[in-house]
Amino acid sequence: MRLTRRQLLLSTAAAFPLLGAEKTPRRPSVLLILVDGLGAHMLGCYGNREIKTPNIDVLSRSGARFVRAFVSSPVAAPSRATLLSGRTPHQLGIHADGPIAFGNQPLLSDTLASAGYECGYCGMWESEESSQHGIKFWEKTPEADAVSAKALEFLDSRKPGQPFFLTASYQLPATVAPKYTDMYRGVSFDSIGWEPAASNATASKALLKDMVGAIRGAAASVTALDDEVQRLVKKLDQRGLRDDT
Repeated sequence: MRLTRRQLLLSTAAAFPLLGAEKTPRRPSVLLILVDGLGAHMLGCYGNREIKTPNIDVLSRSGARFVRAFVSSPVAAPSRATLLSGRTPHQLGIHADGPIAFGNQPLLSDTLASAGYECGYCGMWESEESSQHGIKFWEKTPEADAVSAKALEFLDSRKPGQPFFLTASYQLPATVAPKYTDMYRGVSFDSIGWEPAASNATASKALLKDMVGAIRGAAASVTALDDEVQRLVKKLDQRGLRDDT
């Protein structure tokens, strides 16, 4: 069919409202992985050449890596509370580890739940409140393997098109399988820049008697935790959720 110039302009103008129509807003899911005691200097993506963190490094290469970020407190509970609430420990009245009372303070999960997200939380959680801030799926546990197991259970229950917000909050495991400790036998950690114990050191002096040995134990824990991250990402792939999370 041949169109005159006038007909072509009229048909194009009629199509503009359709071309400019807003689509349904995209609501990507969120998997938030928190780890107590995991410093940037322990990760390969931040330059560590001796501690193996291949799975976290892959996430870094496929996303954003912050180089000027810092926590609001050197203590885990206040720092975690700040991340979830957007307020400083001083504003929240939290200054040490221990039970946290958020009260009516809205958390990230409250906001996302009100937007239609299914919210889950697995792992370390200091609050003893009965109000769960929009979170319907709970598992409070300090054990890394249990955190992952419940997180995988949550991901397996997801329905197509249902956005979710899942927090997996870990501690570095205190004991790990021999395969992790074997990785670091004989490693001297020269690139980390550790120093001998100070003569006036008081806390954890037993660990300071064998500095390299203590670092080997910490390195094994970090690599074990890195494998837990792999379990979560692998499940996202299996469920077809990775590209939208």
